[in-house]
Amino acid sequence: MGLARSWEQATAFLSNHLRNGRSLLKNNGNFKVETKNPMMVIGNTWDAHTPLISAHNVSSGLEGSVMRQVDGWGAS
Repeated sequence: MGLARSWEQATAFLSNHLRNGRSLLKNNGNFKVETKNPMMVIGNTWDAHTPLISAHNVSSGLEGSVMRQVDGWGAS
């Protein structure tokens, strides 16, 4: 009974947000981060699950980071 009730509440919550045009994934926060040590972000041109543009986006949010591109297959 508890799981059915939780599922009902979850679907009601999601349908309400979708109906009102509000995104559940939208975040208007500041994504600029200064890390204690410099970061190197590695992106792979042929990684099917994480596009190269995602690595560029992460690197742009980390101050002082460098972006390295690997021209190959698989996960980096």
